[in-house]
Amino acid sequence: MLNLNLSNRFEDLLAALLKNLHSSPASVFEPERIIMPSAAVKRCLTMAIADTFGVCANVEFSFLAQWLWRQVGHLVPVQKTSPFSSTVLVWRILGLLEEPGFADPYPRLSAYLSSSDELMRYDLAARLASLMEQYVIYRPDWLSAWSRGERVDIVPADHKKFDTIESDQRWQSALWRRIAAETGTLEKQPVELFFEAISEDEKKAASLLDSRIHLFCEPSIAPQYIEMLEKLSRLIDIELYVLNPCREYWFDIVDSRRLAYLANRQKDLYHETGNTLLASWGKQTKASLESMHDRLDNIEREDDAFISNAELGVPETLLSHLQDAIFDLRELEPASLSHLGDDGSIRIHVAHSLTREIEILHDQLLQRFASDDPPTADRILVVTPDLDAAAPMIEAVFSSHNSHQARIPYTITGLSGNRINPVARALLDLLALASSRFSATDVIDLLMQPVIGKTFGFDGDLKTLRNWFADAGICWGLDGAHKAEFDLPEEDRHSFHDGMHRLFLAYALPDGEQMPLANRLPAGNPSGSQAVALGQLWQFIGGLRRLKRELSKPKTADGWMQTFSDVLDSFMTVSTELIESEREVRSCIGEWHAAMAEGSPELLAGFAIARHALERALEGAGQGSVPVGTVTFAPMDSLRNLPFDHIYAIGLDDGIFPADRYPDEFDLIGVAPRKSDKLPRESDRNVFLDLVLSARKSLTLSYSGKNIRDNSAKPPSILISELLKSLKPALAVSNDPADLAAAERMLVVVHPLAAFSADYFNGRGDPRLVSFRTDLCEALRIRQESQAKQQNDASLTVSSAMATDESDDDTTTDKSLPFFTGSLPKPEPVWQEVSLEQLVRFFSHPARYLLRQRLGIRFSSKEEELPCAEPFTIDRQNRRQLANRLLPLFLEGHNEESIRLAALAGNEFPPGQMGKNRMEQELMELAAFARAAQADLQADVLAPVTGSLDFIIDGEEWRLSGSLTELRQNGLVRLRYDNGSAWDYLAGWIEHLFLNALVPDGIAPHSVWYYKNESVRLHAYKEAKNRLFELVDIYRTGLMAPVHFFPRSSWEFVSSDDNMNRARGEWVHAQHANGGEHAERYTQLAMRGVDNPLDDDFIELSKRVFVPLYGHLNGEIS
Repeated sequence: MLNLNLSNRFEDLLAALLKNLHSSPASVFEPERIIMPSAAVKRCLTMAIADTFGVCANVEFSFLAQWLWRQVGHLVPVQKTSPFSSTVLVWRILGLLEEPGFADPYPRLSAYLSSSDELMRYDLAARLASLMEQYVIYRPDWLSAWSRGERVDIVPADHKKFDTIESDQRWQSALWRRIAAETGTLEKQPVELFFEAISEDEKKAASLLDSRIHLFCEPSIAPQYIEMLEKLSRLIDIELYVLNPCREYWFDIVDSRRLAYLANRQKDLYHETGNTLLASWGKQTKASLESMHDRLDNIEREDDAFISNAELGVPETLLSHLQDAIFDLRELEPASLSHLGDDGSIRIHVAHSLTREIEILHDQLLQRFASDDPPTADRILVVTPDLDAAAPMIEAVFSSHNSHQARIPYTITGLSGNRINPVARALLDLLALASSRFSATDVIDLLMQPVIGKTFGFDGDLKTLRNWFADAGICWGLDGAHKAEFDLPEEDRHSFHDGMHRLFLAYALPDGEQMPLANRLPAGNPSGSQAVALGQLWQFIGGLRRLKRELSKPKTADGWMQTFSDVLDSFMTVSTELIESEREVRSCIGEWHAAMAEGSPELLAGFAIARHALERALEGAGQGSVPVGTVTFAPMDSLRNLPFDHIYAIGLDDGIFPADRYPDEFDLIGVAPRKSDKLPRESDRNVFLDLVLSARKSLTLSYSGKNIRDNSAKPPSILISELLKSLKPALAVSNDPADLAAAERMLVVVHPLAAFSADYFNGRGDPRLVSFRTDLCEALRIRQESQAKQQNDASLTVSSAMATDESDDDTTTDKSLPFFTGSLPKPEPVWQEVSLEQLVRFFSHPARYLLRQRLGIRFSSKEEELPCAEPFTIDRQNRRQLANRLLPLFLEGHNEESIRLAALAGNEFPPGQMGKNRMEQELMELAAFARAAQADLQADVLAPVTGSLDFIIDGEEWRLSGSLTELRQNGLVRLRYDNGSAWDYLAGWIEHLFLNALVPDGIAPHSVWYYKNESVRLHAYKEAKNRLFELVDIYRTGLMAPVHFFPRSSWEFVSSDDNMNRARGEWVHAQHANGGEHAERYTQLAMRGVDNPLDDDFIELSKRVFVPLYGHLNGEIS
C-alpha cells in the first residue's frame, strides 16, 4: 500500500507523520521505521516524537539508499554494504588501472595513465568511482547493456558534437564489465534479482521485508529508487511525505531562457514560465515530483495539505507575497507591493569581504534581538556556501564581543571531520610532516598540538625548544641522507641529526666551551633538569625518523591499518574529553580499511595514496549539521527544508553559489543529461528555493559586492540577481527606471569598507546601517573631541588611530594631526637619577625612549620565525656571529689551525666551496683585526670604576651615575667587528666623557675604538663635565617632548660641514636595512604633524651633541 502526503509546508508534513504514528502504531516487537534525508531532519523528528508521545523510543531512522539496500539483502544474498559505493569502488578501480595491459586497447585512457604518477591514478580512480556510483543509480540501463557487451546510443544534449563519446564509452564499458565480474553482478545486477525475487513469490518476499516505512521529506528521489519503492509498495505499507512548493500543476513550466529556445523552434505550445523563480530554481524538485507522478501508479490515498500564507493569516510582507506567488504559480504583478515599502522581510547586504559580511551579520542579529518582538536563538539559521572557509572568521567575530554588549549564543555545525576533531587534525599533520622536509617550524607546530605534545612531555610554551633550534642551527631535514632525497648534497649541517648532537654536547661540556668536539660546537646550553626535555625531544625526533622509514614502504589494506593504528598509539595521548574524538578516528580508519580490503585486498598502495585517501575519509567523518538551540551556522544544504523564523545566507558571490562546477570530460551523464539527473548547479538552485520557502518571517542575503582595493562593484550570485529582477517591478510604484532604482535601494543596503566608519554612528547615512560597537563609537567621540580642542589644548593629545573621513576608503590615521600638541609635565624626582646606560639609550633613539619610558607605548614586535632553510648567502648577521665566536680565540693566541677547525665546526656560513672560501677570507680579516688591537690589549683589565656626577638644571638636582668596565691602565678599549656608525661614536663619546669627568687614579683618560673599517683614539678632554651637563639637559628636555635629534642624520650633517642635503639624504636613505630614520615607527609617531623635523632645532641639537665630538676627532680618524 502506498499513501502520498503532499504539502508546501514542513510543519504540515510533520503533523501528518505524527498523526499516522499515533493512529496506527507499529507492533511493539518491530521498530517504527522512518527514512529521512539528513541528520538535521532526524533530530527534528526525534524531538517532535518525544514532545508528542513523551519519549522517542523503538524508532529506527535510516537514509533511503541504505534502507533500500537492506531490503535487497532480505531477498537476495548481497554484502552488508553496497559493492557499488564509491568508497569501495575507488580501490577496485585503482587495482584495475594498475593492472598491466588493462588500458592498452584504449588510447585515450592509456595516454593519461602512461604520464601519471600514483596520486594522479588514485585521483582518476576516485572520479571514476563516483561516476560509476552515479551510473548505478541514474543509468542502470547503460550498465545492463554494457554487461551484455552492447553499445549504448548516447545522444549529446542539444546535438553538440563530442568526438570522445565513443572512445570513452568503450573503455568505461570494459571497466564496468570487470567491476561486475569481480562483484558477481555481470549477469544481473542485485536490483534486477531483487525484482525477480518479488515476482516469483510475493507472499514470501513480504514476510521477509520490513512491514512499514515512513519516507519523509526527501528533496529528490532517483528514478531507480522510485521504481523500487513502487515494487515494494505492493508488499508493504509505504507512507510518502513530499514537499511540493506549488499547489498548481507546474510540470510543464520552463524558465524564460528555455521558453525562448523552444519558441524559436515552435515547440512552446504546451509550456509557460508560470513563476520565473520557480521555473529557474525548482527544476530538480519538478523532475522528482514528475517522476513520482509518472511511475507511482498504485497510490491508494493521496492527502493534500496545501495552504498559503494568506490563508494562514500570516502578516502581509514582501516575503509572504513572494512565497505565495510561487505557491500559486503566478508572477508578482507590477506595483502590486509598492504599498509595503521596505518592511525588512527581504534584505540584501553588500559588503567588501566575507569578514565584513560576518561583522554586519553580528550587528544585524543584535538589532533583531533588541527589537520589540525578539526571536529565540534557535529560530535563526545562518548558511554559507563554504563553511570551512568562513568558520575562523565567524569564531573571531562572534567570540570577541564587546564587554558592553550581549553575547550571541551560536553553534557552527557541519564542518569537515578533520576541522572539528583535534585527533584527526593531529594525525593528518603528523602524516604531512612525515612526507615533508621536516622544517623546524613544522616540528614545533606539531609539538604544540596537545595530543602529541603531552605524549613526549611537552605541555604549553615551547620557547625553550625554539631557542634550542635557533642556537643549534636546525633548519630542516632529519639528516644528510634525508636531504639527499631532495637532490641536495648529503650534508648534515642544519639538520636535526646535527642540531641534536650540538645540544647534547652543550649539556655534557662546561659552559662557554668554544672549541669543537667531534667537529661540532656545543649549542643551546641546556642544563640541569632540561636534560629531561632534551631526552624527550630526542625520543620524538627518533619516532619521526622511524615513522618516515615505515611510511616509505607500500602496503596492503591490512598493512596500512596496522601502521595508522601504531601511529595513534605511539604519538597520541588522548585526554578524557577527547576519547570520543579518538574513537571516531579509529572507527573511520576501520571503515577506510574495510573499503580498501573489499575493493582490492592485494593492492600495494604507496604512502601518498594512503594519506590522501585517509584525509578524504576523515573529512567526511563529521556528525552532520544539527541545530542545537542556538543561532546555527551551517552549510547551504545541510538543514534543507527545516523552517526557521529568520534565515541569513552569507557569501553569495558570483561563481561561488551556484558553484561553477563542470563534469569531468569523460562523464557521459554530463554529455547526455536527463531531466531526473542530479546536476550540481541545478541542485544549488533548488537549495536556494528551499531556503526562500523555509523562511517564516525574514530572509537576509549578503555578498561581497565591492572590491576591497578600489571599491569597484562586483556582481552577486545569479540567484540574487534573479530575485531582484522579480521583486523590483512589484515593489516599484511604476516601471520608470528611477522608480525601479528606488525599489532596489529599498532591498539593498551598501555598507562602508570598515566597521569604524562614522556612517554607522553619526545618523547622517543610511538609517539601516547599524552598529552595536560601543568601543568604536567611543573612539570616534574622543576623536571628534580631540579635533575640537586641538587649537586650544596645550596638553598632550594622543589621537585615536581611528579615521574620521566618512568615505568607504577611510582606513588610515590622519597624518597631518600632531601626536604631540604640547609638552608633557616635568618628570618626577625619580627621573632625576640617570644612569650612564639610560643616557646612552636615550641618545641612540630619543623618540623611542620618550614613547616607551614616559608613555608606555611599545610597538609589538613579531616573533622571529625559525629559518626553514640553511643560509645560502653570507649576510652581516652571520659574519657578526662568527666574529663574536672566533675573535676571543684570536685574542687569546690560539693557533690558526685550531681556529679554522672551530670556524668549520659552526654553522654560520653556507655549505660548499663558496662558503669555505668566504670563511677563509673572513678568518684573514679577523686575524688582521685582532693583530691591530693587540698592542692596546696588553695591559691587564682592571676592576670596574663606579662614580656619579651632580648637576643643577633649572634649579633641579640631577645626578648621572654609572660604571665603566674593560678599563686598563692605558684607558678604555672597545672592540666591535663592524663598521663604525653614528650610534657607536655617540655611545663611545658618552663613555669617554664620563671617564674624563671621573678621572680615576692609575688610569689614563684615553679611549680607543676599534671597528672593522677604522680605529679611533680619544685623548684627555677637559670639558668633559660641561659636555655631560649639556647632554643631561637635552635628556631632561627629551623626557617632556620629542627632540629633533636623529643620530644618523645629525652625524651626517655635522661631519659634512653642515651640508643639509647630506642630512636629508640620510633621513630618507633606503640603503640601510630599515630604511632612513624617517621610516622608523617611533619616529613617525612622535614626529607626526611636524612638517619639517630637520629644522632649526635639528641643526642646533646636532651641533650641541656632535660638534664637540667631531672637533675632538678631527685628525684622529685613521
